[in-house]
Amino acid sequence: MRRTTSSSSFSSFIPVRTQAGTTTAEYTVVTAAAVAFGALLLRLLTGSWGERILQTAFRHVVALLGF
Repeated sequence: MRRTTSSSSFSSFIPVRTQAGTTTAEYTVVTAAAVAFGALLLRLLTGSWGERILQTAFRHVVALLGF
């Protein structure tokens, strides 16, 4: 009976994919989401609704501080 050693593994037949560029793509997606969120906040806070919210928050802070 002949005994064989399994010196070769199946991993040598599986193509290796590198992760090069993955981090850059993730940073791009996060940056795009942050820019979109910032644009939304800018749009909301520069309108009349945002002005009322900021005035109300400012009045609450001033009342809390006792001025």
